[in-house]
Amino acid sequence: MNPPAGLVGRVVRVAATASPADGVTLVQEHRAWEAADLVARVGYDAALRMVGLWLLPADQALTDEPAS
Repeated sequence: MNPPAGLVGRVVRVAATASPADGVTLVQEHRAWEAADLVARVGYDAALRMVGLWLLPADQALTDEPAS
C-alpha cells in the first residue's frame, strides 16, 4: 500500500525484517520514498490475519534497515 506519489513521492526502495513475539509476527518494512523515509509495521496472528498496521518515521524503526 503506497500513499499517492504527491505526498512523499514514489517508493524507491523497500527492505523488510520479520520477528515473532507473543503469537504475533511483526513485519517491518523500511520504505524509502523520494521525499521521505518511513517504516511500515504490520502484525499478523498465527492464522495470518493482519492484526495491526503502523506507519512511522524511519528513526522509530525497531531494527536497522537490512542490507539490500
